Amino acid sequence: MRLKIGNVLIAVLTALIVIGMFIGLIYLLFDNTRLGFVNIMTEYRIEQKEEEIDAAKKEIEDVKGDLVEWQNTANGYKFQLDLLNKDNGWSEDE
Repeated sequence: MRLKIGNVLIAVLTALIVIGMFIGLIYLLFDNTRLGFVNIMTEYRIEQKEEEIDAAKKEIEDVKGDLVEWQNTANGYKFQLDLLNKDNGWSEDE
């Protein structure tokens, strides 16, 4: 009787260990799949942010170019205005 109970106990424990191992394996497979999906989505988001940063840098360069153009235009107007003022007796020296 004792031998039978011992054998059943060993069989049940072995079955529980095997079942636990299968559950652990299934969990690891699901977790690995989830982490792979998270990595793919993270890489996608990083690529999107890099594209947004590149677009913002290009926009900044465009604005800098516009500012230089406007500065040159303003300097040209100031030069013309100085010439007109000198011709009319309104130079800065007076």
